[in-house]
Amino acid sequence: MENRPLLIEFNRGIPKTQKELEILKKDFLSNDITHKDLLKNGENPVLDFNKTKIQSEVVVGKSMRISLDRFGFEEEEIDFEYDLKEIDFSEEFKRALEISFNNLCNKFIDELDKKGIYTSEGLEGYKNVKLKKLNDLILELDNVCDIEEGIKNLIKEFYNKLYDFISNFKSENYQVSKKLNFKLNKNQLIWFFKMMYDKGVISGLHINDVYRLLETNTRYYENGDYVDMKAVIRQAHKLTKGYTSPEKAIKKLSETFDKSFFSSEK
Repeated sequence: MENRPLLIEFNRGIPKTQKELEILKKDFLSNDITHKDLLKNGENPVLDFNKTKIQSEVVVGKSMRISLDRFGFEEEEIDFEYDLKEIDFSEEFKRALEISFNNLCNKFIDELDKKGIYTSEGLEGYKNVKLKKLNDLILELDNVCDIEEGIKNLIKEFYNKLYDFISNFKSENYQVSKKLNFKLNKNQLIWFFKMMYDKGVISGLHINDVYRLLETNTRYYENGDYVDMKAVIRQAHKLTKGYTSPEKAIKKLSETFDKSFFSSEK
């Protein structure tokens, strides 16, 4: 078993200049085990930018044991076993690119659903927009970018791989979401279904079964996007027991489902 965090992350996007690459390399080199104590003390280690490999701690195993807390209750504690591993900058860069590739492919598919692109014509138009942006990035990489050649080739392979994915993507490669998207926040959606259950609009199920159906089949709206429902029973318990106030949810639902909502007029 090996478990370690990614040592290169493209939080500001994939580097476009050698300067941006060196910032990534600085962060990477700082993770060498020899700098651990300096970093803990808030000191900046002296880095050798000619180095391409570091030694880093990784989790290679774990074991569980039972201990007693101060009240005499049993607690499970996990002990991790660590080992040192040599990590190469280029290999870690490739690993970061692979994760970015998977994330961007998933994001491409998610946006199709979010934007309501379900026809072949709509898909082709959307693909063309993305492919043009990728072509521009590849052109910039070839003609402007001053990044060292080895890393430049890795980035170019990444762009081409993403280009191929989008170019070959067909409408049958994905399914329309099987979940119902509600333009309600999580508390509003839970309270809405709770009220339907309490008033007998939903019957034949236990309320917890209703919450499980919500978790499996619906998504709520937050910050301009639809989000999968999780931990519904726990959140419902907070609302019903008063640990979280349902008043805002009730107010919003009352405004949404007023008399005009059931009118035939749009």
